[in-house]
Parts: sequence; C-alpha cells; structure tokens
Amino acid sequence: MGMLKLIFHFDILEVLGNHCSGVKTSQIVDVGNAVMRQSVHANNLRYF
Repeated sequence: MGMLKLIFHFDILEVLGNHCSGVKTSQIVDVGNAVMRQSVHANNLRYF
C-alpha cells in the first residue's frame, strides 16, 4: 500500500505532477502518470 499525492492547477484542475511513497509505489505512480498522458480535456481531477 502507498500514498499518491497529485499536484494540479487550481483553476482548470489539470494534473501537473504526482509523487508516491510507500511499499508498492511503482504500481501507484502509474495511475498518476496515466492521467497526465491523457489529452487536455481528460487530464484533470474529475478523472478520480
């Protein structure tokens, strides 16, 4: 288990970066990276 911290733009909710800590961080960081690779309209906090 681990923790995923997302850094995002306050006004448009675009995910700008992510940070993980914990045991299985390699699996968790992929979630944040997958959202960041989406198009501009899909790359936001509404995904979660």
